[in-house]
Amino acid sequence: MDALAPVHVATIVSTRGNRGEVAAVCPSGRPERLQAIRQVKLGRKGEAPGGEPHELSGNWVHKGRWILHFQGFETISRAESLVGREVYLDECDLPMLPEGHVYTYRLVGARVQDPQGRLLGYVQDTETGRPTIICWLSGWMVTRSWCP
Repeated sequence: MDALAPVHVATIVSTRGNRGEVAAVCPSGRPERLQAIRQVKLGRKGEAPGGEPHELSGNWVHKGRWILHFQGFETISRAESLVGREVYLDECDLPMLPEGHVYTYRLVGARVQDPQGRLLGYVQDTETGRPTIICWLSGWMVTRSWCP
């Protein structure tokens, strides 16, 4: 991954309320980590985000979803245009993680070996779904579970 490439952090799945807010799902399952964010980039699935960052007038977590209120989006009809959009942050704007944690996108390209040190391959892609991370390794699916 290009070190300067925006990182996907959420997908807007619905409008929320009647004041132009939207609800987003974070693939990390940890939207509370993003509450300090004040601007994001938007894109469509499979396309890089474009243009200037979008300012947030507020954001919070409600029932496991990241609620976003974009500046200039004050009505439901205006917010509906955001449903389905992908939310991105520049890598340098990602929140710091606790010691011993890593963003899953950083696993792509990592060497994977067995306990004896034999190379099994390199991580090609990841999918998250707490409490399991799935790594695609040379056509094989490898799962790793952890306790929350």
